[in-house]
Amino acid sequence: DSRDVVRAAEDLGARPERSVVIPWGVETDRFRRGATDRWRVLSGLGMPEDADVILSARSLDEEFYRVEDVVLGSLAAMADRPNAFLVVAGCGRLDESVRRLAKGHGAADRIRWVGQVPRGRMVELMNVADVYVTVPTHDATSVALLEALSSGAAVVASDLPSNREWIGEATGVIVPANSPDDVAREVADLLDDRERRRAMGRAGRSRVRTIADHRACMDRVDALVRALVE
Repeated sequence: DSRDVVRAAEDLGARPERSVVIPWGVETDRFRRGATDRWRVLSGLGMPEDADVILSARSLDEEFYRVEDVVLGSLAAMADRPNAFLVVAGCGRLDESVRRLAKGHGAADRIRWVGQVPRGRMVELMNVADVYVTVPTHDATSVALLEALSSGAAVVASDLPSNREWIGEATGVIVPANSPDDVAREVADLLDDRERRRAMGRAGRSRVRTIADHRACMDRVDALVRALVE
């Protein structure tokens, strides 16, 4: 689902002419700004109507997702921005250790730990997110990243080949992995510049609709399988 995975497969002997890159795709009709009642979601999370929402939606089971960097960086950006809130969606064995990092911080009461959420709830959270942060040390194309782009969020992502396939100057910001300070700086800049992040959101959604719509991606898979059978 990303070109860097194809390159790794070729290094192991795969034939490039028999390799195709197809993302899992996104239900772009569901993941879109305006498809969710924003005020209902925010009020349910105890947030004001004018809240700026930062979202993390990665598992807390694997250290390489670096959710702690998202939390530390976001807290630093939120410190003097009282309307900024962080939603952490996900659970796992690292849950308690990540929560401990936030204890005692002045903005810790503006973190919403929602745990593992059902699909419909994730759609809602994506659709109200203003900034989506994902900074793993390694990954292929993240479906959650594509969902955030489709939903119109500005994205802060780690410097990985798979992320660079989707995140450019128009759609988000690339930061080094293992660097909560860089996360803090870029999240703060996006929180302070509403027009910039909205422009990124529009560009990201356009890119996903063009090349990562779920139905179009699965139609490509279907055509390839049928051609192989024939």
